Amino acid sequence: MGNVLASALSPLLLPILFAYFVQSKILPSNFSTNLLERGNDGCVHNSRHRKSVLADIMNGYDKTVVPSNESVTVQVEMTVQDISAISEITGSFVADVWFSQIWLDPRLDSVAEKLWTPNVCFVNSKQTQIHRSPSNNVLLVIYPNGTIWLNYRVRVSGPCTFTLSWFPLDQQECLLIFESYSYNIAEVCFYKCIFHQISIFADGLMMPDFRFFNVSWETEMNEYTAGAWDQLKVTFRFKRLYGYYVLQMYLPTYLSVFISWIAFWLDSRALPARITLGVSSLMALTFQFGNVVKNLPRVSFVKAIDIWFFVCVSFIFSSLVELAVVGVVEKRHERKLVKLHRQRLSRRHPKQSLSSTPRKSVGSSPPSRLNNNNFLTVDGNRSVAAEGTEVRRSESLLKRVYSRRYSLIRNRRRRSFTYDDDETYLQWRTPTELSNRVDAVAARFFPALFALFNALYWWYYLTRS
Repeated sequence: MGNVLASALSPLLLPILFAYFVQSKILPSNFSTNLLERGNDGCVHNSRHRKSVLADIMNGYDKTVVPSNESVTVQVEMTVQDISAISEITGSFVADVWFSQIWLDPRLDSVAEKLWTPNVCFVNSKQTQIHRSPSNNVLLVIYPNGTIWLNYRVRVSGPCTFTLSWFPLDQQECLLIFESYSYNIAEVCFYKCIFHQISIFADGLMMPDFRFFNVSWETEMNEYTAGAWDQLKVTFRFKRLYGYYVLQMYLPTYLSVFISWIAFWLDSRALPARITLGVSSLMALTFQFGNVVKNLPRVSFVKAIDIWFFVCVSFIFSSLVELAVVGVVEKRHERKLVKLHRQRLSRRHPKQSLSSTPRKSVGSSPPSRLNNNNFLTVDGNRSVAAEGTEVRRSESLLKRVYSRRYSLIRNRRRRSFTYDDDETYLQWRTPTELSNRVDAVAARFFPALFALFNALYWWYYLTRS
C-alpha cells in the first residue's frame, strides 16, 4: 500500500507546497499575481520555480530516518462513511472509512516517494484496499509548522466477535486496531486526543440485519518479542433487528404448538386424527428449525432460539404422550368393565356340580327370559350350555351399552345411569371418566404453562438486551 500511496501523493503535493512557501514568505506574496500578468511566460517561470523549491526541500532528506530523535507523536483519526455488511458465517464486517494520520516532520520533504510516514495500518483487518474513483483517494496536507496530514479513503474488512447465545435478540461487537507496522513505541507513539477521535459520517447506520448504535475507542500498549507497540482499538456495537425472525420463526412455531392442542378437544376414539395433528406439528417445527440454523455458524453453546425450539418441541411431544395415556386408559377401562360383568354373572349363577344336582332334560327346562334390567335369567338348575349362552349374550349387551357413551361424551353434560339387578349394580358417570378428565386437564394445563414460559422467556431476553 506504501507504493500506491506514494504514486498518488505526487500530483497532490506540488500545489500544497507552493501555497506553503508563499505563506512562509519563502516566495513573494505577489508571486502568483505576477505569474498571471506574464501570461505564457509566467507558466514556464512557475514551473522552474516549483522545481527549484522542491530541489531545495528534498536536499538532505532521508525517508529511512525518523524526523525526530525522540518518539514521534502521531494522531490517528477515522470517520466511518458506511458499514455495508456483517456476516455471522465469516465473523467479519465491511466498512468504508476515512483514515487520517497527523504528525510533525520538520524536514518537510515534498516528494511522496521520499516522505517518511509512520506506516499506521489496520493490524487485525482481513482485507484492506484504497478506493480508486478514478485515482487513489489519498489526501496530503502540509502546514507551515511542519505538520503533515495524510488521509486515505479505504474499504476495510475487520473481525467481529460473535456471541450468539442471545440470538436473535443479541448485540454484537466488531473491532478495528490501528498500529504502526514498522516502528515501536520508542519511535512512534499515538497521541491521546481529548476530542472525538472517531466520528460517524452517516447517523443511524442501518443494515438488513443490524443497526449501529455505539462506538468506543481506547489506546493501549501491546507487547511483542521485538518490543512494545502503541495501539488504538475502535469497537463498533450493533443491535440485531429481530423483526424478520419474529415473522419467519416465532409466529410459525406458535401456530404449530396451537395446532397440536386441538387434539385435546377431539373425541378420544378419534386416535388417527389426533396422532396426525401431533406428528404434523412436530415435523413442521423441525423443518422451521432446520431453516434457521443452516444460516448460522456451528457453535457448541445453547442459543436463545435453541431454548425456544426445545420447549416448543417438548410441548408437542407432551401432547402425543397425553394421547398415548388416554388410549391406554380407554383400553384398561374397557377391560375392567368386561371383568366386572363376568364377576357379577358368576356371583348370580354359580356353577353347580353335576353329581349333586340331577340333570333335567332340555325339554323340561323353563324358558329363558330377559328381566326388566336387561339381564338374561334362567332357572337356577340350568345346564352348562345354557350358562355359556347367557355369558355371550351379556357380553354382547355390554358392548352395545358401552358404545352409547361416546354420544354422551360430546355434550359434556352431567348424566348418570345405573345398570343393576336385584343383587348388584354398576354405576357409570361419564364426566368423571378418567380419559375425559385427562383431556380436560391437558386442555387447560398446556396453554397455561406455555403462557408462563412465554412471559419468562421474553422478559428475560428483552430486558437484558
